[in-house]
Amino acid sequence: MPLEGYTVDYAEADNGLIMHDGKYFFKAVREGDIVTFATNEENERHSWVQALYRATGQSHKPTPPITLNNKSSQLNQTSGQKDQIDSDRSKKLGFDEYIQSDPCKFDHHDLFKTLQTATLDFRLNDPYCSLGWLSPGQSYVLE
Repeated sequence: MPLEGYTVDYAEADNGLIMHDGKYFFKAVREGDIVTFATNEENERHSWVQALYRATGQSHKPTPPITLNNKSSQLNQTSGQKDQIDSDRSKKLGFDEYIQSDPCKFDHHDLFKTLQTATLDFRLNDPYCSLGWLSPGQSYVLE
């Protein structure tokens, strides 16, 4: 999408739009042409707005909206609510099955062998890697 002439800014939730995961919105506007974007995380929205702001070169710097509900929810957020958010994210990404599985039922030696084989195969087939050998700065952290 060519960004010439667009101005990007944060936007409030639009009830007329049907978004499955979109909770946070931002818009790009150009002479009556409006493109609305949605993200499911506030940090992701902020990153997109900042990237588009830099790309468009607009003079007005977008500032994130500060709402009373947002402040009070951040102040009153308990660890239980944070765990629920993390749980929803893990379900969305498909990690829930692995998180709830019993680690004693896995053959860790076989999994490590598979991990090492896949890594070395990737490195051998990648012309930018060091011919399959691990650099001194690389390490595996296994749980």
